[in-house]
Amino acid sequence: MIRERGSKLYVGYAFGNGSEACIYNFVASFFMIYLTGVAGINAQLAGTITSIALLTETVASIVIGKISDKTSCKYGRRRPYILVAAILAPISIFAMFYNVRFPLSLKVVYYITAGMAFWILYAVFYIPYTALGAEIAKGYDDRTKLRSLARGFGLVGTLLGFNLPLLLLQFLQEQGFNKSFAWHMVALMIGIVCFSGYFFCWNLTRNGEIQQLNIEKNTTRNSIMTMFYDFLELLKLKPMKIALIYKVFFTCAFTFFSTSMIFFLQFNLQLKNDKTATIYVISVAFSLALTPFITKTAIKLGKKKQQTIAMLFSGVCGIILYLLGICNYYITIIYVMIFSFAQTSFWQLSNAIFYDIIEIDEFVYDKRREGDISCIQSVVGTLVTAATVQIVGMLIEIAQLNLNGSNQGPLVVKTLSLIFILLPSINLVFAGIIISIFPITRTRFEVLLKTLMLKKEGRNYQCYIKEIDKMIR
Repeated sequence: MIRERGSKLYVGYAFGNGSEACIYNFVASFFMIYLTGVAGINAQLAGTITSIALLTETVASIVIGKISDKTSCKYGRRRPYILVAAILAPISIFAMFYNVRFPLSLKVVYYITAGMAFWILYAVFYIPYTALGAEIAKGYDDRTKLRSLARGFGLVGTLLGFNLPLLLLQFLQEQGFNKSFAWHMVALMIGIVCFSGYFFCWNLTRNGEIQQLNIEKNTTRNSIMTMFYDFLELLKLKPMKIALIYKVFFTCAFTFFSTSMIFFLQFNLQLKNDKTATIYVISVAFSLALTPFITKTAIKLGKKKQQTIAMLFSGVCGIILYLLGICNYYITIIYVMIFSFAQTSFWQLSNAIFYDIIEIDEFVYDKRREGDISCIQSVVGTLVTAATVQIVGMLIEIAQLNLNGSNQGPLVVKTLSLIFILLPSINLVFAGIIISIFPITRTRFEVLLKTLMLKKEGRNYQCYIKEIDKMIR
């Protein structure tokens, strides 16, 4: 049982994941749709805007990761950044979904700027927040439990981030409000959710951080060259390489799936917003039901085996459904539920997998770089997402999707099926293959903790070196 103080920390941490999931899914699912359907920007240009804005997060993540690791403040290393994001992120969300009446060139500049502001503030929250999780939960299974609780809150946030816009847009437009005003109200509501979750996270995680000692303050150690040297050190670690490649394949799958889902539902199946929202409710409900099952499976089998099973099963089933052809509402629900298994498994446990690399770093380099590790995996995810979004925009533009027409040509239907079903499924299969060779298991992690303790005490730990070498070489 988690003690009362621990429960408060875990719940506070989970609130942050709820808001992060809400705004991430909202922006990932609707920004391109807003740019093409309301702002009047073509799909390829909208993809470029989205990609450029996303790339800003890579720079922000690098800077924030290093700064938060080096922060020495009575309010903590991580939590001050969470509070800053709570105040400013809602403003950036509203700016992204505000319909400006500018010429096209100025409109593009405006939305790139608004998008950049959002993703910078996303990094200001996400990097310190992710690093904070490794400090709150230090054990192999404790990290699984923390991320599982956070995932439960995250699913509620996901539901809000996807369904709230659809339902509120439909309601406001039925009441006679124009599309621009409806989107403004949606952005306002999402901003309120963002602030609330971030603020609760900041408030409830007091005293949950590790107080870092001997933080180096000289300018040489904080130079850009040193920053990248630290990253190169981490990238030399065997588990870091494998975990990052795993994330690349899953991120491709998730981005193809999430950015094309609404297009597929609206144009291939010709569903209205309420039917689309129903599919998402079913998906989230199924994911919530899966969460305790995934937790128990991960504790019993280990995180690596659970992830391998989830990715391979979902990927193979998706390929089979693509070959059979998804052409109706009910088969689409089955596919979305299958993908939800992989998606829920990844978001629930992937950060816990990266957390376990922190102790490897500590053993090899005598450093704890939670922020740098969080930063690297975030940067890789962002770069892959930006590239994948650009590919989606290009494919949709090549297929000549007519956003104002309900009946689309066979090329559009085929292209959307390719993006929504086949490409995600292939990437899940590759992800499953890669994570199957991840070297950190529960048994080896426990050996690692014992070895670290002996090393700190200056005692002999040679009897454990053989197991340690399996993780780092």
